[in-house]
Amino acid sequence: MKNLSIAVVALLVVFGALFWRKVQRVSSENLSGEVKDDKNSIHILDPRDVVKAPNILERRTQNQLEKIKWDRSQRKIGLSTYPIPIVNHEAILEFEIATTGACFPGDANAIAMELKSSPSHKVLATLESLSGDGKSLSWDLPKTFFSAGKAGHEFRLPVSSDPVQYAFYLCTADSSDTSCRSKTVKDINEIFTEHIQKNPQAGKELRNIFFQYFILDERGLTAFADTPKGAQRFEDLKKYLQERRSSEKKMDEVIGLTKKNTQTLASLPFQFDGKKLKVELPEYRPEACAKSQKTQGRPGQ
Repeated sequence: MKNLSIAVVALLVVFGALFWRKVQRVSSENLSGEVKDDKNSIHILDPRDVVKAPNILERRTQNQLEKIKWDRSQRKIGLSTYPIPIVNHEAILEFEIATTGACFPGDANAIAMELKSSPSHKVLATLESLSGDGKSLSWDLPKTFFSAGKAGHEFRLPVSSDPVQYAFYLCTADSSDTSCRSKTVKDINEIFTEHIQKNPQAGKELRNIFFQYFILDERGLTAFADTPKGAQRFEDLKKYLQERRSSEKKMDEVIGLTKKNTQTLASLPFQFDGKKLKVELPEYRPEACAKSQKTQGRPGQ
């Protein structure tokens, strides 16, 4: 009997607590019928009042699919992306410019001829924004470049998720020049012909000798892995930029400039060793011819 009394008392306590919580909830309602925020109350949300949050997983999957699409387009065009250190939203670009032995006169010989004819000129290296969305930088190569065979410089450019189109130039320039873009673009064989024929104007004109197009964004530096030929690759480049939602401002002008400079100068593509971007300037060296002949004479070559 005693145990039954205890059970009855316990039930009354439980029902009393539930009734008290109900009274608290009703009293918390305001005149508009809204329920005041109560951390102890249970809120049942009306599905019509629920705001659908973005599906993070779906968004990530979409971004991954976009990148896969971009990579596929890059391979089709022959573009390679090199990872570049980024500090405080600035890409750190380490460039090394070096002469390399070849069995033919090349860029280094053309520059040397130009400077010999016009000793007051300098060799200027520039990184120049092609679409006007980025920043342009310049660097005067040291006069010891040809004797040392190489020179290096660090450039820093702002970077974001949006791709910006740039060009790396080497040109002959006046002492106060900071830009190569407006300089004359002429086939290197024409330059050699002028000097060999002792044209009195040879070397007087300021000229671009080297050109490489590249795209810069937070993924890295993207450039041609070879020397593109034919108009279709430049049309594919334009489509790729549109896929990347690059600014279409001056797009046709930029693609036209890139095509003209690339096909006329036929400069060697960047080489990347994991740290530096190497710019190679071919220079005629007899030993390179001997090495080339030895390689060609091997069985199976």
